[in-house]
Amino acid sequence: MQVPAQLVAINVAFVVVFGIAVVAFIAMAIYTVVWAVRRDHTGWTAWRQRQNAAPDNPSVDGSGTSPGGSAGRPAK
Repeated sequence: MQVPAQLVAINVAFVVVFGIAVVAFIAMAIYTVVWAVRRDHTGWTAWRQRQNAAPDNPSVDGSGTSPGGSAGRPAK
């Protein structure tokens, strides 16, 4: 039994278009992961620089307590 040429052409076209779509999807997924990792690394580096630049005692008035009061302990 011979398959009509039109069906063969449709099958080939489908495989080509579907293959391009799969390759595009994989490329975009890889691009997204790389972008996210780079952005995370940049943010982490900036955070570390801010942590290293911060003084050891972050209180505003130098009293050793947080701006809210008793160094984070609940009031009695």
